[in-house]
Amino acid sequence: MPTQDQIVARIKKKQQELLNFEPEVLIYYLDFDHVRELLQVTTLTREKWQEEVGYRTPLAEARTYMAEYGWPKTLGHRGISAERTIQKMAAWAFLADDQEALRITEETDYAQYGAPILWALCLHWGFDVPGDAAVTRMASGRACRPGCEEGCGQ
Repeated sequence: MPTQDQIVARIKKKQQELLNFEPEVLIYYLDFDHVRELLQVTTLTREKWQEEVGYRTPLAEARTYMAEYGWPKTLGHRGISAERTIQKMAAWAFLADDQEALRITEETDYAQYGAPILWALCLHWGFDVPGDAAVTRMASGRACRPGCEEGCGQ
């Protein structure tokens, strides 16, 4: 796992980008002192932060998010939500210190609402892939169905 200072540096870098959602994931992997300094919150207590953070593991969170939000947003042609999923997957890959997964999020074509990226990450991490024919088509860079006019075939 990256150091606290490395997580803070990535948060600050990503906060400079328009519509970047990685900080939403990264912040919960900071200890109390780093989060308090970063957010400049004086009312946050160590106990409250520990209660909020709980025990988290990057790949467990990624698996749950992929199944509950990632694939549904991609298959639903939800542009910003699908991009949000890819960014969150990149954050969890960073936290897991998984360079191959980071490479997948950065170098795989985003076509079809990120389906090729999600497919590659699921294979890499051993996550389940929905058994829907649309998933297979979208992951290979094709429209979810012939004649789709919702943007995934363009």
